[in-house]
Amino acid sequence: MGLPANASPAVSPRLIFDIGFHNGDDSAYYLSREYTVVAVDANPLVIDQARQRFGPEIASGQLTLVNAAMWHACGETIPFYVNEVFSGKSSIDPDRDQPGGRFHRIDVGTTTIADLCSRYGIPWYLKIDIEGADGVVLDTLPREWPMPKYLSCELGEGHSMVDRLSTLGYTSFKLINPDTLTQSLPIYNSEYFVRGLRKASTLCPPVRSLIARLPTRIRPRKILWDPPRTRFSYEFSRYATGPFGEDTDGPWLSEKEMRSRLDYLFTQNQRDGIKRYWFDLHARLGGHPI
Repeated sequence: MGLPANASPAVSPRLIFDIGFHNGDDSAYYLSREYTVVAVDANPLVIDQARQRFGPEIASGQLTLVNAAMWHACGETIPFYVNEVFSGKSSIDPDRDQPGGRFHRIDVGTTTIADLCSRYGIPWYLKIDIEGADGVVLDTLPREWPMPKYLSCELGEGHSMVDRLSTLGYTSFKLINPDTLTQSLPIYNSEYFVRGLRKASTLCPPVRSLIARLPTRIRPRKILWDPPRTRFSYEFSRYATGPFGEDTDGPWLSEKEMRSRLDYLFTQNQRDGIKRYWFDLHARLGGHPI
């Protein structure tokens, strides 16, 4: 399978790329919604496990597994560091924090996002979660080709991901907290009023329930009072990225609004000494949803 020379691939409305397959929980959700999925992971162990878990979907062609690391060029061999405690934290980055402290190096082959698109088409939704290498995929998306309608990646530090996505034509954004799959932020030390509500919620559980039941427009948009993950009709595991596109929580923010939100997030985290935090950045291509 592949494109003729000089041909441009088209966006496939029923195709999803799961870049950073891990244990397959995201792909399981996409498959349940009858999407065709191309799943990529550099760890051969998780690919072997996926062949057992998703045998029928692979046999039918609904799921394609690619055992490779995302890189700037195809066919190279690069080091990959397998975390022996938390497999989802494995990475091509040797300097990346390795939770658990036990990992080993293997050599893996590489592929590129351009090669995947030329083989399978451009996905409707591109999910990227490859532990510090998300930028490699964004930086190598062919600018002359159409872009996926929806995209998500790990936030990382600063505004670099918004910069990259804006350059690619993405104009609407959401910052999703993985604990509740909402756009809420933690409660920070400088937020005295909200801290008071938190204390009241801790001392008197009915207060917490009351605040949590308030209409969205007046409820404090903080993780403490967010609805649980179990509110979805689909049961997302703690490892899952969750819904995508128009099914994600809350309104889309403009680039300016997202930059303001990130400024607040980074400033507050720095003031409170929070060095580890995890958010997924979702983006929608310019124009109205289809």
